[in-house]
Amino acid sequence: MAEFTREEVLKRAAEKQSFARADLRGLALSEAVPEGLDFARAELDGANLEGARLRGANLRNASLRETFLKRADLREADLDKADLDGANLEKADLTLANLNRAALEGATLTEAVLRGARLSGAQLDSADLGKAELETAVLAHFELAECYLGGANLRAADLRNAVLTGVNLEEAVLDKANLNEADLSN
Repeated sequence: MAEFTREEVLKRAAEKQSFARADLRGLALSEAVPEGLDFARAELDGANLEGARLRGANLRNASLRETFLKRADLREADLDKADLDGANLEKADLTLANLNRAALEGATLTEAVLRGARLSGAQLDSADLGKAELETAVLAHFELAECYLGGANLRAADLRNAVLTGVNLEEAVLDKANLNEADLSN
């Protein structure tokens, strides 16, 4: 796994080079990363990607633990099996993103936009999704134990077989949501 400096990352990003398996832990890359890059299996733990433009980026199997992604543009990004435990995704745009089987335990997604995002098999135990926009999101077979969804918009969301034990749904909008066989026990 190659290690890079901020300057090297910016140069390679401008040339649209791949960062697959790159070591980018702890780097300050806010507002700087262009869209559509390949970060598959990259190490981005603790990096600052605030406001980063990562639309359509390949982040499959990437490690983004404790990464700062506030206001990041992750529309249509592929985060399948990505590790986002403890990440800050406050006000991030994850519209149509693939978060299937992603680890988001303890992540902050306050006011994040997840319209149409796919989160099947994702783990969000103890995550904060307060006021998040989850309209039409696919959350089938989703684990949300002890998750905060206060004020979240789950209109027409697919929550089939989701585990919602101990979830705070105060003021959440669930109109037309599919809750077939979902576990809503306390």
